[in-house]
Order: sequence, then C-alpha cells, then structure tokens
Amino acid sequence: MVRGKVQQQQGQESAVESRPESTVEAGRKKNEDRLVDNICRKYENIDREKARNFVKQVRQNNGGKLTGMSVPTILIKVHQLASADESKDCSICLCELPDRPYVTTCGHQFHKQCLDQWLDQETSGNLCPNCREFLTNNEEFPSLR
Repeated sequence: MVRGKVQQQQGQESAVESRPESTVEAGRKKNEDRLVDNICRKYENIDREKARNFVKQVRQNNGGKLTGMSVPTILIKVHQLASADESKDCSICLCELPDRPYVTTCGHQFHKQCLDQWLDQETSGNLCPNCREFLTNNEEFPSLR
C-alpha cells in the first residue's frame, strides 16, 4: 500500500500502513548503536546519552557525516570532546571558571569576556575555540521575544 493513502475496501476504510524504514536508515542506526556501545565500553564515565551527543558533535564537526572516518579516529575525537567537557578551566585564558560560566550553543564553557574577545577578533571567524561550530554574539543578534 502506498504510504499516506487510505484505501477503500468494500465501503470500509482500512488503516494507513506505514512503510518500514529504509535499510540505509536502519543500518545507520545499527552502526551508530554499535559505536555508542563501543564508546561506553571504552570510557566507563560516559553514559549512552552523552555518547550519542558526542557522536552527534563529531558528525557536525565533520560536515554532517561520519563517512570516511575510522572508528579509532571517532574514538579519539570523542575523547577530545570528553576531556574538554570535563575541564573546569576556560580554554581561552586557562583560568578557573566561575560556578556559572557562559555556555555556548555547542555546550562549551567560557568566561563571557573571554568569548566576547575571541569572537571580536577577525581571525576567529565566529567559531567556537573548542569545536569550531559557528557562534553568534547574543548582543549582536538579540532573541526576538
């Protein structure tokens, strides 16, 4: 049955059947689950949710895909992200962060002044110093409420 269409059978409507996931999508999820399992086994302090977030970050930092990256390379990238995540120091000035540091959209923590100075530099390209995700200055683009 074609997805999204309702068939008439002898005056009665039959339920819409959903098409099963494509084998590519199912295979990707299966590979991603194996990758998450591998991360959780290698790094006992990383739970499944954090592992999935790290895989997502690695994928975003690699142009939205993991194709062409070996598992050891992905594990190294996850280790780098996890190490940066555990750090209690600002990676710009290397001083200790306050109890409530500024957190970027990609989840990295900085002193607000340090990040503002970083983003004001033309060479920064408005990229996060840790993961190179595009950032905007909230004062330059305030939220519309």
